Amino acid sequence: MKRVAIIGCGIIGAAIAYELSQLPGLTVQVFDQQPPAQASTGAALGVLMGIISQKVKGKAWAMRQTSIQRYKTLIPELEAATGLKIPYNPQGIVRLCFEGEDRASWQTLKEARLSQGWELEIWQGDRLQSYCPQVMNPRITGAIYSPQDAQVDPTDLTLALVAAAQKMV
Repeated sequence: MKRVAIIGCGIIGAAIAYELSQLPGLTVQVFDQQPPAQASTGAALGVLMGIISQKVKGKAWAMRQTSIQRYKTLIPELEAATGLKIPYNPQGIVRLCFEGEDRASWQTLKEARLSQGWELEIWQGDRLQSYCPQVMNPRITGAIYSPQDAQVDPTDLTLALVAAAQKMV
């Protein structure tokens, strides 16, 4: 039996512990000065931005793409394994555009994402207002909508990862 030690039990340490806990022949131990998800993870927004990222190739893009795909299976997997509800919003991310901002790079990104099988929408001001009437700043002239990006509660996700990893022991 091999033993693995992980230092830190934020979202990254908990995710590593969970994934490694599924491998036979490993004993995983996580060390932290405080309970899980108390430091940076507790202050994080939990925004899962892969598609709206300007990265279109290379390792950074590959990791973002894999991550977006994994969350679609990870959340229900953890909820089933632990019985915990993980707040997860799969309804997309909206990035506001301000007056004077050049949107040509967003059009290029939209086309790249389409060729990769992902969606990205460029909203003019009227469409933004119809979907998000609470946005009332005259300097905001539109938005970029990424329907396949998401948001998750990082604290609840971390606690579910820890609980699921402990069940595998």
